[in-house]
Amino acid sequence: MKKMFQDNSYLTELQSQVITCNKINEKFEVILDKTIFYPHLSGGQPRDIGTINDIKVIDVYEKDEEIVHITSKPINNPAVLKIDWIKRFDYMQQHTGQHILTCSFDNLFDIKTLSFHLGEKYSTIDINTDNLTDDILQSVEIYANKVVYTNSKIDVFNIPYDEASKMNLRKNPPKKDIIRIVKISDFDVNACGGTHTSTTGEVGTIKIRRYEHHKGGTRVEFVCGYRALKDYTFKSNTVHDLSNFLSCHEEKLSDSVIKLYNENKNLLKSIKSLNESINSYKLEELKNSSVNINNINVISKILHAENPKNFRFLISKLLENKNTAAVIVLVSNDKCNLIVGKSKDISLNIKAIFSKCSPIINAKGGGNDLIMQGGGNDVSKAKDCISEGIELIKKMSN
Repeated sequence: MKKMFQDNSYLTELQSQVITCNKINEKFEVILDKTIFYPHLSGGQPRDIGTINDIKVIDVYEKDEEIVHITSKPINNPAVLKIDWIKRFDYMQQHTGQHILTCSFDNLFDIKTLSFHLGEKYSTIDINTDNLTDDILQSVEIYANKVVYTNSKIDVFNIPYDEASKMNLRKNPPKKDIIRIVKISDFDVNACGGTHTSTTGEVGTIKIRRYEHHKGGTRVEFVCGYRALKDYTFKSNTVHDLSNFLSCHEEKLSDSVIKLYNENKNLLKSIKSLNESINSYKLEELKNSSVNINNINVISKILHAENPKNFRFLISKLLENKNTAAVIVLVSNDKCNLIVGKSKDISLNIKAIFSKCSPIINAKGGGNDLIMQGGGNDVSKAKDCISEGIELIKKMSN
């Protein structure tokens, strides 16, 4: 099979002949005498998308030196192949950009690329250092883009393995009779089977987006060409919107955000301090509202709570006092929460009280021997729920 994409990455249509077309599991495996379809994840690059005789190609992969095309219908001769040029050129930009980025790391800092992955939104290379810095990245990015700006010719050719092994390739190729070489002027020479642009200028901008430690090395995320433009447009629009929102110049955005963050942090501290003061008053108020039932201080209330979580915390603190029990319904909008609890020193069956009271307000929940709580939806029965709880405490404490 002739892999026409290796001879001409710009070829988007081709007429071919079907060698075999076998039906397997409701799909058809098609092998042609020549193809322009790049196989999936060969060398880290995704497959081409397109059609054969206007039938969508579902998958493309390499098997035993043949490229297999998967379709939902059989393919007859002549087979007319068409691929999505926008997707193909995007992959060409990313893959060629990777070669340039790899040679930039190597030429400047002797940092080697271990692997490459071309994704749908961004691409990554894994490099053999865990000591990457922002200064190194900036130097590499500037160098890589200077290579792009030279608009140097990219040569692709096939040579015997023995000749390739003498070319000081960036990475040793697998041993095969013929090796495909991608040479970027004087900057880089490497064995590769992927699709590439014919000049460095066609790569467009190379932009490193981020990096992270990965398996003892570093994973570098980048975008090239139209992807880089989209990335810049998104970030430019975001900066513009935030600058308008904060009424500051774009150059002052970072300072404004840091200032806003610090102000918010200080406000949260102040709010926390105020809440603690307010909670101490609320706690004292709840304690003072208790009624003595058979020597147990019982707090029974319907509380309107915008923040039920805060009141649950207060009630748990309240039950740290000796000889104390509580039956409280927290009401918030059209929902309610039942809380039944006791201090450790008294012997009330809290679970039994909760199981009797909770159905009154349609509450479901759980807890332990000291405190039970659950959310309900019948706010109108809150008073009945409280009354039932008090009666049960009376009976249990006699």
